[in-house]
Amino acid sequence: MHIGHIFSYTQAEVIARFKRMSGCNVFYPFGFDDNGLPTERLVEKEIGKK
Repeated sequence: MHIGHIFSYTQAEVIARFKRMSGCNVFYPFGFDDNGLPTERLVEKEIGKK
């Protein structure tokens, strides 16, 4: 992480909170695990590794 991450995350967080306070239904997850075990298993399946 660096200062650029904090800047962009803060902007998105402020907008999501503002929209929620305005009555909007906002889906804003705080993180994704897109490089974990499911990805590893898919790659192993694709290349035929056990």
